[in-house]
Amino acid sequence: MEQIEFDLGLPEEPRQRKQIEPNIMCRKYGYGPEDATCKTCYYLEKKQHERNPKKHWYKCSLLRNRNGCGPDIRLKYRACKKYAESR
Repeated sequence: MEQIEFDLGLPEEPRQRKQIEPNIMCRKYGYGPEDATCKTCYYLEKKQHERNPKKHWYKCSLLRNRNGCGPDIRLKYRACKKYAESR
């Protein structure tokens, strides 16, 4: 049996993936000041591993579950609308 090929003359466009914002706070609240990053935010918390103090990661204190495996925050992320200058 022969396979029939249909050519409708439509241009083939590659599917583009939607760019997802990695910062969960910006997805939730929107962007804050243009030149601010999470590194200078008051709500940024540094967490350390109990047994290995060299291992650390950053969390936003505005998120509810701060001690679990929830999203970590990178210092270079653009600040969200809840941004507050560190004191």
